[in-house]
Amino acid sequence: MVDDRRGEGAGLRAGATTPGAEARRPSGDGAPSGAPEGSSDSRADAAADADEAALWATRLATALTENDEPAAALRALCETVRELLPCDRVQIWRGDVRQMSMRTVTSAGFSPQDAVRLEALVVPLREMARLDASFRSDKLSVLPATRELREEAAAMMFAPFGIESAVFLLLERSARVIGALQLSWCSGKPRVPSPRVAELIRRHASLGVDFVARTDDAIRLSQTLSLTATLLARIHDPDELLHAMAARIADAVGCEWAAVYFAEEQGAAFRRVAVHGFEGTPEDCAVPPERLASFQERVAASEHGVIEVADVDDLPEFAAQFANAGVASYLALPLEDDGALVGLLAIGYRKSKGRFARRQISLAKGLAHHALVALRNARLVRSLQEANRVKADFIAAVSHDLRTPLHVLIGYNAMLLEGAAGPLADAQRELVQRMYDCAVRFLGLIDGVLGVGRVESGLDRIVASDVSLPELCAELVREVDFLRRPEVEVRCDVAPLIVATDAAKLTTILRNLVTNALKFTAEGRVEIQARVEDDDRLVLRVRDTGPGIAAEERPKLFEMFRQGAAGLRSGGSGLGLGLYLVKRLSHMLGGDVELVESEPGRTTFEVRIPLAAPPRPAS
Repeated sequence: MVDDRRGEGAGLRAGATTPGAEARRPSGDGAPSGAPEGSSDSRADAAADADEAALWATRLATALTENDEPAAALRALCETVRELLPCDRVQIWRGDVRQMSMRTVTSAGFSPQDAVRLEALVVPLREMARLDASFRSDKLSVLPATRELREEAAAMMFAPFGIESAVFLLLERSARVIGALQLSWCSGKPRVPSPRVAELIRRHASLGVDFVARTDDAIRLSQTLSLTATLLARIHDPDELLHAMAARIADAVGCEWAAVYFAEEQGAAFRRVAVHGFEGTPEDCAVPPERLASFQERVAASEHGVIEVADVDDLPEFAAQFANAGVASYLALPLEDDGALVGLLAIGYRKSKGRFARRQISLAKGLAHHALVALRNARLVRSLQEANRVKADFIAAVSHDLRTPLHVLIGYNAMLLEGAAGPLADAQRELVQRMYDCAVRFLGLIDGVLGVGRVESGLDRIVASDVSLPELCAELVREVDFLRRPEVEVRCDVAPLIVATDAAKLTTILRNLVTNALKFTAEGRVEIQARVEDDDRLVLRVRDTGPGIAAEERPKLFEMFRQGAAGLRSGGSGLGLGLYLVKRLSHMLGGDVELVESEPGRTTFEVRIPLAAPPRPAS
């Protein structure tokens, strides 16, 4: 239904009548009683009216309360009205002010085919607004001859369903128009209910429609809140979240625009930080601190805890500002954190005016709360990311400063072991070898910390290049040869192919797997395999003949700082970052790593990485 400010006047039909204040008997002809006041006939008529009203009240209340399902209760009420009046057909219209349309929510007396057509019928609100100029105030309008209506209305609402006359009752709840009940006759004059019965029908039908509306709104509200909250929770960038917050809430509530305001610091003006729904960027505006107190007072005094402006023309002091911004109506909601006002959310329409639906207000309040929680979490994530970045930068700087003297130490020790300064005695060689081994292990720890720091900082990017699998494996074998015990053989079974991927990350993945295998393999072999399957997936396997991995250790094998029992028995020389880094880098390349087998004497790790292009033969 539409507010009377939008009515376009009477003149839709000829011969329609609206009952006045005189009493009307439910005899079918609508003739008022002419008996003198205080006569025996008058007293008898009053008693009859009271009995009739009691019957109607009982039957209507029973129809609404005997059905647990709101829609079924409303249909039962329509059937009861159709039976008691009687009339041929009953239907209830529900209007959407913002869409300027109305449609039937339930009916009685229509054939199955007509009922289907009726459900699909959407009628412009102007047809209901033209029923009668006094329909809003009198709550009732009579159409004694629908064929005399304007062609458009008759063709849409009456003629297709064989309706010759009708009576409309206005349905309201809490001073809001929520619809209209239509009583229809396919022949003869309408049987106009008495004012007392008409009011009973109106009240019970309004209660039923409101119950159905609240139930439907609650279901939609729950679904929309859940979906929108989930979508907002996935965004961890506060700036992106603010714009998504404005867009999501406007779309969910059915508004044309939305704006979000926040204060940069306590006591400062609220400035717009996100906007949605305007062509271009509207002129920036701020809410000064002195207006916030007035805003909070108005919110506290409002019915729903929001400020609703159905028509900006009602605020002459801001009319020019709203006109320049292209705002016709709006809803302003406070954003509160632990009881403190931290921001404002405004949603509205550019041209449409009128009160917001209860559903829109409830949905906007719920979404604003979820959005504020998501924003708080996003800001926390950003602060944690910033702290993590600072930590990573510090570790990288310290580790880089340690790498340089370590390389020098490793180089000089290697020269001494090779006899560059003359032959070493056995005791001297043993000491130098120990220094060399410790320096190499320390360098490995630093490389692991640096690798994890780059990944955790989010600054490590994918840089694709051509990688020759044979050359990669050959270089890797030479690089880790110092870790190999004399009793261990390293084998390579690699396809002669060139693949397109991130060379540095692929090398780190393979190096960590091979290093891990050599650490725990005292004798036997470590085998490296590299294949391309289906021309689009690189498969790496590293197999060793070490002691295997216990079943209870496997679920947490790829977690940070995890070392198995074998690692602890070997002295715990690592930080437990190698396999964690393998998994993270595999994920960055779009793949994954898996422990495919782990028995004493046979442990195999497998990495699968998708390729953006088919491999080429290596020269």
